[in-house]
Amino acid sequence: GAVGWNRLPERVTHRSMAVDRSGFALLTLTTLSLLGAVTVASRWSAPLVLVAAIAGVATWRRSRHSADPVLSPRHLSRQPFAGLNWAIFFLFAGALAVETFVPLYVEGGLGRSNALGAFSVSFLAMGWTTSSVITSRLLDRISAPTAILCGFALILPAQVVGALAYTSHTHVFMVFGLSFVEGMGIGAITNASLTLLQKRSDQSEMGRVSASHQFLRNLGTTIGAAGAGAILFAVVRARIGSTAPVRRLLKGDQVELAGASRAAIAAGFRLGHVAAVACTLAGVTIAVFTTRWVRMHE
Repeated sequence: GAVGWNRLPERVTHRSMAVDRSGFALLTLTTLSLLGAVTVASRWSAPLVLVAAIAGVATWRRSRHSADPVLSPRHLSRQPFAGLNWAIFFLFAGALAVETFVPLYVEGGLGRSNALGAFSVSFLAMGWTTSSVITSRLLDRISAPTAILCGFALILPAQVVGALAYTSHTHVFMVFGLSFVEGMGIGAITNASLTLLQKRSDQSEMGRVSASHQFLRNLGTTIGAAGAGAILFAVVRARIGSTAPVRRLLKGDQVELAGASRAAIAAGFRLGHVAAVACTLAGVTIAVFTTRWVRMHE
């Protein structure tokens, strides 16, 4: 704190901003409705999607006519902000969402201990941290668009391997290794994309740019995790007729599962990876077009 106090730039003058309470309420309604539709995955999903769509349109119209919108429209619809933000949204909806269920897969699908399941989350974190440090050093030598595409080049193959190879007999070290590789890709993309966004932003809007980026990151993670969980539960229910084993594992109970239950959890986790591949493909497509735009306008 003491070192940072002397290193941070001086305070800049800023204008006072009013809180757009109506815009905030509409954005909250949009987000909650969308999350509810994905999480429930029942007859209520369609009405909730409709509510989310109506609230989303109202939020967009409100933001266009507000002097201080909660989310600036240009950060969602104009390059390079829109491309980088939506690429991150799909990346986190895919890659990070399925990684949320790695401990469940290790315990339930592979029949390992709670301790090993808890330990499994560290490999994504280690890959993410390692790549963030490396990328921050390499950005002096390579461009941010190149780093972003390299990150996707790490993540997509790892997800494809997971979608094909994850069963109830997969070796746990393969799971750890693929999680580490995905973490490496995420670290490269998040570091480079935020650097590029801040480079393209005026100092007066730096906070808004970072906030919109973080919002879509978190929204993608939450929606993706809800979707991956819904897929996992649906597969387990279809195969063994009950989701009780999954619920007990999520509560932290030590559960001895039969072969059919383990195979069902592994199948649900594998199908979640298929959905993650689709999300990542959407993210990399957006990233390719965005990086081309950035290079054309450098």
